[in-house]
Amino acid sequence: MAEPKPHHAVEPETAPTVAVAIVTWNSAGEIRACLDGLRGLPENWEVWVVDNASADATAAIVRDEFPFVRLVVNTDNRGFAAAGNQVIAATAADYVLLLNPDTETGPGDLAKALGIIETDPQIGLLGVRLCNPDGSLQRSCFHFPTVVKNFVDNFGLFRLYAPERAAELFAGDFFDHLSARDVDWVMGAFMLVRRAAIDRAGPIPEDYFMFAEDMDFCRRIADSGYVIRFSPEPVVKHQLNRSAGQRPAAWRIERTTLSKHLFAFKNYGILKGRLIQLTDLAGICYRILRVRRREPDSPALAEWRAYRRVIIRACLMSKRAIAARLRER
Repeated sequence: MAEPKPHHAVEPETAPTVAVAIVTWNSAGEIRACLDGLRGLPENWEVWVVDNASADATAAIVRDEFPFVRLVVNTDNRGFAAAGNQVIAATAADYVLLLNPDTETGPGDLAKALGIIETDPQIGLLGVRLCNPDGSLQRSCFHFPTVVKNFVDNFGLFRLYAPERAAELFAGDFFDHLSARDVDWVMGAFMLVRRAAIDRAGPIPEDYFMFAEDMDFCRRIADSGYVIRFSPEPVVKHQLNRSAGQRPAAWRIERTTLSKHLFAFKNYGILKGRLIQLTDLAGICYRILRVRRREPDSPALAEWRAYRRVIIRACLMSKRAIAARLRER
């Protein structure tokens, strides 16, 4: 099947500095706010929207209301990674900004982010501070799930560490997101990536339909010799889980679990991958027993039991079977 041709509004005469890549799926409710913030970008910036066969008016809104956008409409839902890679393959930009359609930012913020990555050639990928619609902090940088860190996470042993050490090792809930630092990986809602890093590390891993592709992409870039940098500025508004929230809870539980386990198998090998699975199983059983004793009617129990069922099944699956399951849409 031939690659869909983009709807062009502008043909820049020189290679752009940045290509903004936005992947949409039934995003009519938020795409206007996202693209409104991108009006007024310099001429050497491109804005791309790759629509993954939305059933709503997303593509029509982009085509009719935002003529500066290059629109690609896929005939099926290819997932975030494959759609993002369409832009990476089509653009000659020095930087690619992977931006979720449920974010809101503007030219000033984007110029600030570009300035940060341009000043340090060691930065392969830059993430920024995200906030919820109410202005509260959204945790956006995390550690890789190694065997030891996964064990600490599952059994709450991080409390044994001093706060500063916990923030350094585990980021996430232990890091105030108020200072710049190199981290393992950042949430894929905003990832500004150096083209040279992509050329060295490869495109976004397409093993995952949704979940963990951002983690694996950061891992590839770090393994290629670059750093993943978190910056507290600029601050970008993000409505969490707008795409994933369209899926049933059981689907999200299965995919988040299997994606994490596939990441472990790919990056740590079969033995450590199995240890991570078993640690997840022991950890979820521990949480269920602990809460059931203290609060037998807790609404969290149903969700945790669902996770336990998925983890048990995952422990019986091969790496190949997990990968095949994740390829299903």
